[in-house]
Amino acid sequence: MSAFIRRLMMLPPSRELGGWNGTAYLVLSTALVGLVFYNAGPAFLGRVSTEYGRGLFLLLVYALVLMRYPASGSNLGPRVPWYDWLLILATSAAIAYWIVEFRGILTRAGAPTTWDLVFGSITVLMSLEVARRALGWAVTAVAGLAIIYALFGDYFPIDAFAHSGLTWATMVSGMFSLSGIFGFVLDVIMSYVVMFVIVGALLQAFGAGSLLIELPFALCGRFRGGPGIASVAGSTLFGMISGSATANTAATGAFTIPIMKRAGYPPHVAGAIEPAASTGGMFMPPIMGAGAFIMADITGVPYLHIVAVSVAPALIYFLSVAVCCYTEAGRHGIRPIPVEDRPEVAPLLKSGWYYLVPIFLLIWLMVDGYTPQRAAYWAVIATVVLSVSMRFVQKPAAVSAGETGRSVVRDLGAGLRLAGNSALVVAALTGAIGIIVAVVFQTGVGFMLTSSVLDLTGGSVAIAILMSLVLSYVLGMGMPVTAVYILLAVLFGPALKDIGIPLLAAHMMLFWFSQSANISPPVAVAAFVGAGIAGADPLKTSLATFRYAMFLFIMPILFVYTQILMPDGFNAQVALIIGGAALSTIPFAAAFSGFLIRRTWPWERCVLFIAALGLVYPELYVTIIGLVLLVGCLAYQWRGRVGEALPTPTMQPSVNAVVEC
Repeated sequence: MSAFIRRLMMLPPSRELGGWNGTAYLVLSTALVGLVFYNAGPAFLGRVSTEYGRGLFLLLVYALVLMRYPASGSNLGPRVPWYDWLLILATSAAIAYWIVEFRGILTRAGAPTTWDLVFGSITVLMSLEVARRALGWAVTAVAGLAIIYALFGDYFPIDAFAHSGLTWATMVSGMFSLSGIFGFVLDVIMSYVVMFVIVGALLQAFGAGSLLIELPFALCGRFRGGPGIASVAGSTLFGMISGSATANTAATGAFTIPIMKRAGYPPHVAGAIEPAASTGGMFMPPIMGAGAFIMADITGVPYLHIVAVSVAPALIYFLSVAVCCYTEAGRHGIRPIPVEDRPEVAPLLKSGWYYLVPIFLLIWLMVDGYTPQRAAYWAVIATVVLSVSMRFVQKPAAVSAGETGRSVVRDLGAGLRLAGNSALVVAALTGAIGIIVAVVFQTGVGFMLTSSVLDLTGGSVAIAILMSLVLSYVLGMGMPVTAVYILLAVLFGPALKDIGIPLLAAHMMLFWFSQSANISPPVAVAAFVGAGIAGADPLKTSLATFRYAMFLFIMPILFVYTQILMPDGFNAQVALIIGGAALSTIPFAAAFSGFLIRRTWPWERCVLFIAALGLVYPELYVTIIGLVLLVGCLAYQWRGRVGEALPTPTMQPSVNAVVEC
């Protein structure tokens, strides 16, 4: 199944290293996690300097990528070939040179020595190769085009974007610096993103995933469409520790999608609900994927403030997917999960309550004023201490302490390996994105693009929003969501601000739009994973996912035109907007699915759609009109519900049956 899903996702294949190669990989993964963990610790433990911190981090990432991902799919053996060891050696020498010569490189910026050019060129080329191996050709191609543009800008056919062209020495000097490959993207990923990845990886390795997936089934199974709603709730909880839509879909979908199919959801619907819900994990506090940390760095808005204003939009998004599950369940006649087949809440919490402590501790520490980096540090410690302690407390009498200790060591090693693997997917971006950022600043193309956008839109906010959506959709067809957001933020963000969109609203809009990379047909990575698990048609599944994730495209419009991001704090206007948006999920879902209390007539769907638009419009009287239309439709449907039989499902869902399988 894993090989099938990987082909379906169109991600590069990876090696399963064994023997001393596997041991070396685990040692380097542990070193990567240890470096990040140490740097996040209390001040009295000391800090790693800029050159050693960023340099060693990048060296370890590049080495791990070259070990894990082969140059081509034909070499997937358990050993790293000799030529990859040579590449690792050359990359290590180049980055080691940057570390040793860090001060000198800073002082002679723009006037590189021969050795600066040699090792800088090696680093630039290896950044492209690392991105190609770990992420595919899309990011690599964009970075390669950026290099061509930097060198041959005087031949660019569009005069507005032409420039005098850079020499190879000037270009490499800019990339081999804190303004390029070793710049802010690397710093944010090293300082913040990987720390949160470690928290999630350790929680998963010690078994928190099962609690976060099964608990929603215990709580939501009593409702119509319970398996679908529970899938959404599980993705909400799992997204708090994952921050990756694809990982969320694969981890929770393996459990939830078969249950949804047994409940009566068609395969493509079951395969679509999970990735639609999992996409919300990318903007569900407290982790929110890598983009939120980068947003904080670019905008200067504190990460805690971004988290605070993101809670309501994220919950509204999850509510919209849950309501879609409810209406689809009514449309297909899906019943609640029988009581005897639902997990019990009390035993689940009794056996796994301690998994929730690190999550609440993480949130509480950030609210209390701790930096995200430091809060994640203590969350890691709490995860390990509680998980290890409870493993011994809850062990059966027949199991020896030695055997329990060995299981702890195995899970800890699995967590470190998982943390390293998960970190690579994001960290492999740093070099290629650093190249693009360096070209943007060296050539001034960002300022040129801002001017061009202003001319194209004529200062129209609506046209700018449409351009943002189209750009993010197109880029999302081949690039990871974090790369899409960074490119849009660097190239398009300044233009949106000049048009008059508030800074945070502009970046939140770009951040949400960039998540369409997970569900954008025809290349919808998370949706294809869901389709693979469900055994459904990938294109049909991705189109259904696109429909269930409709608030991914509605919410960014509210960021721009309403006060939902609380620019003036929480007030009555904000409460009205949040309440209206939450209520609008009902008529939106009913209008698209054709079911509310019973099946809807075409004219009812039109009225429901108008009601949904009225509820999200930021004017009280329009919101009231939308509410009246919704209540009227509900009353009309309630009156006519008698006598309209629902189709009966062919199978009843059984959580226990799926778990046993």
